[in-house]
Amino acid sequence: MLEYLIFVLSLSSLLLGASLLTNSARHIAKIAGISEFVIGATVVAFGTSLPELASSIQAMLSGHPGIVVGNVLGSNVANIGLALGLTSVLFPVYVSRQITDIDIPFLLASAVATYVVFIDLKVSWIEGLILISMYMAFIFHEISQNHSQDRAIKEKLDHKQLIAFFLGAALLHIGARYLISSALIISENLRIGEALIAFFLVAIGTSLPEIAATLMSAK
Repeated sequence: MLEYLIFVLSLSSLLLGASLLTNSARHIAKIAGISEFVIGATVVAFGTSLPELASSIQAMLSGHPGIVVGNVLGSNVANIGLALGLTSVLFPVYVSRQITDIDIPFLLASAVATYVVFIDLKVSWIEGLILISMYMAFIFHEISQNHSQDRAIKEKLDHKQLIAFFLGAALLHIGARYLISSALIISENLRIGEALIAFFLVAIGTSLPEIAATLMSAK
């Protein structure tokens, strides 16, 4: 049972670290005079994916690519199925024309690209660069479409934000390390493949920030 306790504690550390890192980075970006929308489209959007990114990197460093695949695919299914599905059950969800004309087609294109790179059962570094380029293109498009409507708000430097930034990074690293190790032990105990345990257990856990943010924004 100890591995389950370690899993919960490491997941909590991972989520807390991501929250501290994202919030402090957002304040630091404001100090630099970066607009609210750009911060939202980059720092905050990237920050909510930090748990998945950190745990996936740790899994690769540990030599367990199955967890990476299960985590990435499971997180996307959880974001759409749980975050959007649960929110729409509780509250009506309205979308803008930009979402149906641009964002959803880009989402579908990303899904197709993911399928294509998985066809040969291997994702090369070139394919990885292509996926990153697609993400960067989407971010730049979002910023170019909306940044003119937003004003930059400068804030004064608060040393607490720097402390929170490095503390968040440390918690993120520790949480990711023990999350993967405990997930592997659970996988062995239950005699379930690591990709499957990542698809359900790790992916849903690391998707909690998106699920919570979606529910809160819909109220």
